[in-house]
Amino acid sequence: MNEIQQRRDNKSGDNQTKANEMKNYHVMESENPTNNKTTRDSPLLSSIPEPQAQSLDLSLHPSDENVSAHKQLVTTFERFILLEDLTSGMDKACVLDLKMGTRQYGVEAIKTKKYSQRKKCAKTTSRQLGVRLCGMQCYDFRSKKFINRDKYFGRKLHSGVEFVKSLARFLYDGITIFSIIRKLPSLIESVVELYTDFVKLYDYRLYGSSLLLMYDAGDMPVVEISNTKDTEDSNNSLISNVYNEQLNDRPIVRMIDFAQCIIGDEPLTSSTTFPPVHSGEADHGYLRGLKSLEFYFQLMFKEFSGGYNYPERKDDLHNILKEVKEKTSINCEWLDNFDEEEKFEKDDGNSTTEKTKKTECPYNFDVIPPISDDDNVSE
Repeated sequence: MNEIQQRRDNKSGDNQTKANEMKNYHVMESENPTNNKTTRDSPLLSSIPEPQAQSLDLSLHPSDENVSAHKQLVTTFERFILLEDLTSGMDKACVLDLKMGTRQYGVEAIKTKKYSQRKKCAKTTSRQLGVRLCGMQCYDFRSKKFINRDKYFGRKLHSGVEFVKSLARFLYDGITIFSIIRKLPSLIESVVELYTDFVKLYDYRLYGSSLLLMYDAGDMPVVEISNTKDTEDSNNSLISNVYNEQLNDRPIVRMIDFAQCIIGDEPLTSSTTFPPVHSGEADHGYLRGLKSLEFYFQLMFKEFSGGYNYPERKDDLHNILKEVKEKTSINCEWLDNFDEEEKFEKDDGNSTTEKTKKTECPYNFDVIPPISDDDNVSE
């Protein structure tokens, strides 16, 4: 009887030892932040043997050094910034980078940074319009090449004709004026939607952020255009190849660059040097930029369409596009010489060829958005 009881005690002791080992194993397993509890349920992993409990059992080596090393191993994380390519999948990506707002320095900027940024804004369209061009790439089907401009080009632009011409050149495919008109409704709707949402975000500041405008020019048809200007034959050749609304060139608008931005509900850090003013209000500088874009996009729609104001109803918009499609299926000489005119200016007017002479703007773009001028809007 004593022998049977001793065997039972030994068996119970073995079971308790195994239970303690499994307990230690599960404790270690739960401390591993990368552990996936459902991976063992996969039939692809069912044939892989479970790791041995003693391989993670700290009770075998209970020294402080081992415990510390183990904790360090399982609590170490690596953090990465994941950048998305917004033009991924595009054949001929056309991109316009617009720096938004009237203030580009952050709340922790030093005095020299604040001075240089304010000076830059005052000399560019940022102060007056709340937006300036920082980079552009578009594809021209006439020359079959990309047109690129950098931030230094954008700093030289003035409000009105020059700024609008760059916007129009970005939307122009080099073939027809209608290629500009049909992209404008999507841009206008996006800008209006942003303004409607952002005007309600009190104490938010988007200092130094940008709007990225993108579309894919890869699916557009290439139409050969005769060198003869304003002739009935050349117009007919274009009209026979007019666009349909199914082409994949609807512009995409994305907000980017939030390093200097302020979230309304979060307190400022102790290192803040230039906090925002106008507490309890939205970012007036950013809103100014959105209003300027809306104004110029609607003005472009009116001028390029032959006098049609941008309508509020979608049915009216569809009818206007259908009506102007044929008469605007011609090229725009004012935009065709975009590259040559810049070369002409760089040469200080030494070149006298007809191609490099500046083309007069046939549209009424020499206007400034009706926005009140507030000296403190940038703050």
